[in-house]
Amino acid sequence: IDKNEFPELLESAAGAFDELVNILIELNPGISEKDLGVKCIKNWAMIHGLVDLLRNVSFQEDTKNNSNAANAMALVKSDIRSFLISSIEF
Repeated sequence: IDKNEFPELLESAAGAFDELVNILIELNPGISEKDLGVKCIKNWAMIHGLVDLLRNVSFQEDTKNNSNAANAMALVKSDIRSFLISSIEF
């Protein structure tokens, strides 16, 4: 999707990233601009990658074949909240 064709989507994405920045600043008083940028991109990329993997239908099909990746995703899906709490670096 070309977000430039959908200004509302582009604005929403920017707003979500801004919220991440604000939360990390609040949780890490005095954080340097560099460390803040690294934490933001690290968490942003992890979430986007996870969403892409969760959308991947082939993982659902792979569970029938007992693939390691599909089994790992099934564990994540079974308790996404715990996975996010343990994975996101604040």
